[in-house]
Amino acid sequence: MNPTLLQLQQEIYTYVTTDYDEGESKPYYVNYSPKLLFQQVGELFDISFYGDGYDDDAETKAVDLDFETNFPFCRFLDFIIEQENADKLISLTFDGPDTGANGIKSWKFNRIIHHLKSSGNFLRPKHFQQSTTLH
Repeated sequence: MNPTLLQLQQEIYTYVTTDYDEGESKPYYVNYSPKLLFQQVGELFDISFYGDGYDDDAETKAVDLDFETNFPFCRFLDFIIEQENADKLISLTFDGPDTGANGIKSWKFNRIIHHLKSSGNFLRPKHFQQSTTLH
């Protein structure tokens, strides 16, 4: 799973640093841009996602969405709902910038719910955390 996570990191970075309208590169902002961090513990993984938590089309795979969507979050959810990846997760953390005027961070996990309805399988991490406000 380690090479697959590295590839996913690169996909997210490429999406964030590519201006699809102009075909040019954009800057990557370390404190703001979406990112995927992970730590391997034996055969298992602690994974953290930082970014926005919206998903406009939970029934479409992220790779099939156009470039004006929240590809990083959707692609990460597509990754963790694959059973071979889900079985290796011990910890999931979701964090990101505060986007609400009231200081609340929203996360849309409809992609996971849609997957559960269709397959009935998913992960059982020992630790699951989502931020609700900017730290």
